[in-house]
Amino acid sequence: MEAQVATGNIMEMSLTAVIAVLCIVIIVVYLKMQKQKKALKESQKRESSIDQKQDAMLESMTDDIYHLTQNLIESKEKELNSIESAILNSANNLRELLKIKANKVEVFNETFSFSHMLDDITTNMAPHFKDQETELVFQVDDNVPLSLTTDVVHLTRIINNIFEFSILSTPKGLVKFKAWTSGKDKSILNIEITDSSEGLDNDALHNIFDLSHDDATGAHIGLALYIAKELSSQMGGRLEAKSKIGHGNTFFVAVPMEPSANNDFKVDPDLYKRISRQKVLIYSERSATAASLKVLFHSYYREITIAEKKDIEKSKFNFAEYDLLILDTDYFDESSAAYLSLIKKSKTLHIVSASSIFSSSAVPAFECIDAHINVPLTREKTKALIYDLEGQEEEHAAEAFTSSYIGALAVYKSPIEETPAVSQSHFKDFSGARLLIVEDNLINQKILLGVLKDSGMAIEIANNGQEALDFLFKEKREYDIVLMDISMPVMDGETATKEIRAEKRFDDLPIVTFTAFAMGEEIDRMFLAGVNAYLTKPLNIKKLYTVFNVFLSNLDREEVVKDKKQVDGLDIEAGIAWADESEALYKETLKEFVDVYAETAESLPKLIEEKRMEQVKIVCREIQGILSFIGAYEMKEVVDEIQKQLIYNNEALMTDCKEKYPKVMHKLIGNIRHYVES
Repeated sequence: MEAQVATGNIMEMSLTAVIAVLCIVIIVVYLKMQKQKKALKESQKRESSIDQKQDAMLESMTDDIYHLTQNLIESKEKELNSIESAILNSANNLRELLKIKANKVEVFNETFSFSHMLDDITTNMAPHFKDQETELVFQVDDNVPLSLTTDVVHLTRIINNIFEFSILSTPKGLVKFKAWTSGKDKSILNIEITDSSEGLDNDALHNIFDLSHDDATGAHIGLALYIAKELSSQMGGRLEAKSKIGHGNTFFVAVPMEPSANNDFKVDPDLYKRISRQKVLIYSERSATAASLKVLFHSYYREITIAEKKDIEKSKFNFAEYDLLILDTDYFDESSAAYLSLIKKSKTLHIVSASSIFSSSAVPAFECIDAHINVPLTREKTKALIYDLEGQEEEHAAEAFTSSYIGALAVYKSPIEETPAVSQSHFKDFSGARLLIVEDNLINQKILLGVLKDSGMAIEIANNGQEALDFLFKEKREYDIVLMDISMPVMDGETATKEIRAEKRFDDLPIVTFTAFAMGEEIDRMFLAGVNAYLTKPLNIKKLYTVFNVFLSNLDREEVVKDKKQVDGLDIEAGIAWADESEALYKETLKEFVDVYAETAESLPKLIEEKRMEQVKIVCREIQGILSFIGAYEMKEVVDEIQKQLIYNNEALMTDCKEKYPKVMHKLIGNIRHYVES
């Protein structure tokens, strides 16, 4: 019961975080776009047809996000993940479109794990296509290095958007992802995504990357692929498509990249020598999945057999002849589990259950099963599985555990245990502790802040490793613990941790890496860089409490007292609450508001004087909702009054509004600037 309550708390906090983030993303990016438009200038009296369609599309997308958010609030628990995924995908595409139109797309090249990127994409995509019967497989050539350098954020969005199109087009067919390198020094990453859908005719193919808006239905068309193509171009690459009725669709992506030195995919020769003669049987009802698994496991085992359903049903195969069985979850029941358990009593037999990432079926809970995998599988997860089955992981961890302390702090390389019966209120045990969260993902930031907002902890956020170093080295800020993400733009968590550990004065500062990947070389590198422990995503509050209890329990802490700030014309408390208790995000929004709308103190009265009421209406409609979010209620009353007089066409009272608007706006802008700089 307590676990259910804790889960419910997390979901409730996640919903709040998602909704708050969407509002922030839409408003902040929208404000940035307005800087470029100069909407009140004379030259924009006559908008082009394309601009009108794009404006309609943005309005439609905002409405879509609003309705998705409403659905999220009203939905049952089992529907939450799917709706959250749809909302975040819409918000991300909206953000990218606004950046493209405002010419604000920036390319940040960073080194990342290719397998982990694919895992990230499928993990985030899976809830959106829950129970879809699409078969998704990966085929990554051995010449693709384990780590490479390019813009991982843009590449992720490109692949995600193509997957979205292909999977929606192929509800019951096959979607295949292939990757390989080409060019001098393997400097080009090539990706091909094919599907077995009905395909497109020539006209549809010709317009596949075009951006349009259906006025009749209100639907935005081609947005995901338009963004994918634009981002490919910004990265210095290209995206092409081919299709034919009856033959499905094929997308080809080529982007420049830098392979990491000495980072080719290799199999441990000692491990291969020890296990290569073992016999493997793979059973999957999906032939492409079985073939893909065979390719992955063939790097370690010579003899691999694929069994078909009819052969399994006729008991054609003697499982006792094999050393490793990889079986669909549908195979397992009480009878089959008993049979497999009997075999395991007489010989060493590893049994792995497998299911699609889109499946919502429960993982079989039979004792005979040694491990479970979700397909499609990547090279890194295949390696981690085999090491785990062969007992290599413990040996590797013990070998790497050469230093059990950093300064006076212990290092915990094993998974963190849960503290039983933990709820959100228990984090008040750490009131007064100073926490730095180093995380680039806005959703993850908001979830953590949601969990800890009543804890009494002093929390600050750095959006990447470089910001964290600036806080510590330049601004001399002090913290009691750091939660450090691994993969971030500008500077990753590994580099930032090394820089921090290079300073002796930070030996007693615990650093806990917060990552989606609790396996393989990436975690090993973080421990070598100097972290004290790791937590896995999604957030587990019982493990988070354990980490805080280990590293913060002996601190002398003072209670954090939040000053109630008063600003004339601005409800600070309401604004910060809207930003989910993040004053930093609230201030960022206020800065953008000033940059975009300060000039309306002069331009709007001029528009009223010139009787250009359509332009007045546009400005008021833009600013009205934003004023509510930031807590500028006095200014909103003025704008509401202008809107009312526009409806009644009361020009006499508009004169009063013309005089009142600049007075109140100037006061608001001045007070905002003073508050932001304080």
